[in-house]
Amino acid sequence: MSLTRSSKLFAGMAATLLGAAMSLVAAAPAQAVTGLIVTIDWSDLTGSESFKTANAVCPAGKVLLGGGADIVDGGALVHLSSMIPAAAGYPTHSYYAVARESAAFAGNWTMYAWAICGSGVTGWQVVSGSYTASSGTNVVGVHLACPSGKKVIGTGAAAVGGGHFLIRSIVPSADLTELSVEVGGDEVASGAYSAYAYAICVNPVAGQLRVSATTAANSISKGISAACPAGKKLHGTGGTHTAGSQAHFDRIGLWGPGAVSGSDVAVIEDPTGFAENWTATAYAICAT
Repeated sequence: MSLTRSSKLFAGMAATLLGAAMSLVAAAPAQAVTGLIVTIDWSDLTGSESFKTANAVCPAGKVLLGGGADIVDGGALVHLSSMIPAAAGYPTHSYYAVARESAAFAGNWTMYAWAICGSGVTGWQVVSGSYTASSGTNVVGVHLACPSGKKVIGTGAAAVGGGHFLIRSIVPSADLTELSVEVGGDEVASGAYSAYAYAICVNPVAGQLRVSATTAANSISKGISAACPAGKKLHGTGGTHTAGSQAHFDRIGLWGPGAVSGSDVAVIEDPTGFAENWTATAYAICAT
């Protein structure tokens, strides 16, 4: 088809306008998450069972952004072993958590899970990875990256192999493009085990950033909270500690009005204790 001079001029103008429009779209500011809410679930079992699960589900029409988990009354013998977004066999937009006893524990305890849910995000996907370690391997790590242009908004991890394997760290990178997870055994662990890492990735949202807080170094069980800056709310969690095989996460949780002011962690030494000084760190993924 041939073009007249006027149609060529129109076509050139249209191409110019289209290019401008595309530039405007590319430069548009990130949108804020809307309708942010937190849901909670707790274990059906509340006795002295060897493991318990909970799965917090987002309401219809909202997507899962992040989550947290907490053990109540588990003390030194019950630890978080799994925190999984969109776990297989459960609703896509839900957050599943597992806690396990590392030795026989006579007390009654309860497992809680939270899901942080909202609307208005684009590009939502869960990126996962795993590594299986042979018996005798002290600790293994799994490192993930969000697809180009996306950022981590929520996290998860799992230690699979029995009650002697623990989540040691869930650390989103400072620029929120990557996630690192470490899993290892306790002092008496044996056998093969697997580490799993999960990153909820989205197109960047308004004001998205990572904040952290670290405890003083000492040789006792400890906790710490990381607060989102003024005007921002919690969307995802994380934590780490430096006590190795001799302490475990009792909580990687949420706090404040609506449970969206920030994240917190509680790390408890095992029954034999740990004589060296160590620290715990809480990570909060915050956004407007």
